[in-house]
Amino acid sequence: SGYPWGSSSGMRAMYAYDPAELAADGPIYIQHLRWRPNGTATDFGPVSYDVRIDLSAGAVSASNLGATFASNHGTNRTTVFNGIFSVPYTTLSGDPKQWPIQVELDTPFYWDPDRGPLIVDLRSRGVVGGGNLATIDGAFNTAQVYRQVHTSDPNATTANFGSGPAQQFG
Repeated sequence: SGYPWGSSSGMRAMYAYDPAELAADGPIYIQHLRWRPNGTATDFGPVSYDVRIDLSAGAVSASNLGATFASNHGTNRTTVFNGIFSVPYTTLSGDPKQWPIQVELDTPFYWDPDRGPLIVDLRSRGVVGGGNLATIDGAFNTAQVYRQVHTSDPNATTANFGSGPAQQFG
């Protein structure tokens, strides 16, 4: 989604992926995460982001993702990346587009779908160098992904985007 990759300033975005959405039929190790620009973007990058990513199983169902970030994490919350990563300039083609934003995790994460949704907590401290920031694609054709966002503070404890329950990508 465009949060936090479509902005050059800091923000916090938390996503909850229902196990049914990810079609996980058992526990998996997550070693990297990827994102891609939306269907109208023709190029992306170069850009470098300063980011922290925490993963966990959810303490609540994806559809009940609350505005208080900490309350959504399960007991297995793990910081899987904390630093700067870079994306080279990429000319995009095809449908769907390529996945130029890829973060190799410092710590692989063991996610068991029986323990709840996958929580991806992104704290972008901003762009530390770069050029073209294309809008990033969201999974807006699915009913099983939800998000909460604070649009200007990567260390916020509660979301400020919207006015109510988590935004559903459906």
